[in-house]
Amino acid sequence: MVRKRELTVGIIVLLIATLAYLFGWTNIFTVKKLEIIGAPNPAITNTVIRFSDVRVGQKLARVEPRNIEGKLISSGIDWLESVDISRNWISGKVVIDLKPREAVATTGDRFVDPSGFLFLSPVEIKEKLPELVGKSSQERADGIKLYQRLPDSFQSQVIKIVASSQDNFQFYVEISGLKKSGAKDSSNSSNSSNSSNSGKLRVIKINWGSPRDSDVKLKIYKALLELPENNQIKSMDLSDPTKPSVR
Repeated sequence: MVRKRELTVGIIVLLIATLAYLFGWTNIFTVKKLEIIGAPNPAITNTVIRFSDVRVGQKLARVEPRNIEGKLISSGIDWLESVDISRNWISGKVVIDLKPREAVATTGDRFVDPSGFLFLSPVEIKEKLPELVGKSSQERADGIKLYQRLPDSFQSQVIKIVASSQDNFQFYVEISGLKKSGAKDSSNSSNSSNSSNSGKLRVIKINWGSPRDSDVKLKIYKALLELPENNQIKSMDLSDPTKPSVR
């Protein structure tokens, strides 16, 4: 029994040593093709290849996915959120799949992702995005979280978000000009003036306060805009929905 056990252990050790030799030292399992997915242009592809340090002919066993991911993330490619590396031992193909950050707002010449991280985009982003002001990534993330919870109809009006703290937010919205009043006006010149102003856009600053009661605040916002006497307002305070005010 002892000799049989020793023989079994010997065979296992020999098998492991043989596989280690085949994978790590022979040319049987080597990189035959490298594919980069998610690179927006050839320049980025070349940059990724350079930083990953993966070469055709390299031993597949020495291609460490975690090591490559760490190199790329720390290389200064700030638009890169994550990297997925896969190795095919049969075909010898290595795939590096790049996952870019999602741009949801802007801050200066940089974009902001949902986590509040600032980055430069390697490609032109044509989508109209709101400006976001926040000192820390957490404040920016909180501002984006509140913004994305609100309906699309409101989001489309927002041109700027100010995140002062997790309980203090302001929105700058851009809406169409003067609402038509129900009162009759016999002055043709006045009617002409109102008609021309109605096509203009105006910006209103909304002190939203905390994210609490956002549904109620949204209803108050819409109701206040419908009032003819609020045609000229420049700011709205909804921080306390029981005491809204306009200026």
